[in-house]
This record gives sequence, C-alpha cells and structure tokens, in this order.
Amino acid sequence: LQKNSSPSLPIPIPIPKLKATSSDLTRSDINVNVNANVKSKVIYVVRSPMDTCLSFYYHLSQQEEGCYEKPLGDFFQEWVDGKIPFGSWTDHLLSPYAPMIARGEVLEVS
Repeated sequence: LQKNSSPSLPIPIPIPKLKATSSDLTRSDINVNVNANVKSKVIYVVRSPMDTCLSFYYHLSQQEEGCYEKPLGDFFQEWVDGKIPFGSWTDHLLSPYAPMIARGEVLEVS
C-alpha cells in the first residue's frame, strides 16, 4: 500500500455498530440485545472489586448526611451481601448481561 491509499475490497463489508458507556446504564438504556437469535459482542471493562468496595466505603463514610459509620469489615460484608445502597455489586455486573455471558458474547476486562 502506498501512503494515503486504502485497499479496494471486492465486496462491501458492513461496519458493526459500536456503543460505549461508562455509567450505570441498564441494558435497555444502551440497547444491548440479549435475544439469542441476534449475535452481539460486548467488552465490559470492570473496575477491581476491592477498589470499588473501598472507594464506595470512603464515599459513604465521608457524607455529611446518612454517613456510613461502621468499620470497613462490616461494610465489606454488607456490600457483598447486597445490603448497601444500590444492591449487590455482583448482581449489578451479571443481571443485564447474564444471557450474553452464557452464550460467550461478553469479554470482561478488569
């Protein structure tokens, strides 16, 4: 190939739709299709669970109103059990993508 040139292809290749998000959007918010008849591929970048737990602990412990006042060990157990605001971290990770994970369509990167 010469500089600034592109190869010519014998047939057009469709470009897949790509969507990226860095928030707590649900499956319907980002339009992830979990229908078994449609193949989707997802790369799910996950923050380290321990880092997430510590960060959330310090966030809740520093609030002026509704401050979490128990030690980190108690927070960790409540976080694992889903008793902290926003529920279980594991459920958050798996719930919208469980069918896709079962079909091997999700690559989790931490």
